[in-house]
Amino acid sequence: MTVRPASAQPALRLVHTDVAAAEQVLSSRNISRAHAPSRRAVAAENTAAAALSPLDARWVFAVNVAREIELSGAPAAGVLAPERRKNLSRLATRLGLRAFDANLVIAIVQDGCRSGEGALTSRVSDRLTLVRGREDGPPMSGREFAAWLLASACMAITIGLALARWISG
Repeated sequence: MTVRPASAQPALRLVHTDVAAAEQVLSSRNISRAHAPSRRAVAAENTAAAALSPLDARWVFAVNVAREIELSGAPAAGVLAPERRKNLSRLATRLGLRAFDANLVIAIVQDGCRSGEGALTSRVSDRLTLVRGREDGPPMSGREFAAWLLASACMAITIGLALARWISG
């Protein structure tokens, strides 16, 4: 095993997420001016895509967590009573979030409160994008499952009758 001297070690660099910083990096590296507008457009699109939709399950859950923290009487401390946390966990399950991800969202909102930046700031929203969202919709209710089962049975009967008619005549 050969050990490289410290000067030969690869250098680490930080990557900026905002468009202005990306432009600064582009200009400092002497990247051709022809490619700069397309790179700026890609950077702006990536930044916009990272934002949460108001209907995103993680954001809806974070808003509910912030409301419960405010109702607790000590929003600066970000405290949640155990029964409120249990109710929030049930809500997260209905929204399609895993229990682990729900606890991450709670921790992110609590950290925003405790650090003094606020429960629902843009920095909190940025951190929420790191949490895995729901992969599929919420679980089907009993009524939805029964309707799906009935529709599937009707389709199977129809196909079976059509095949029998085709084979017999």
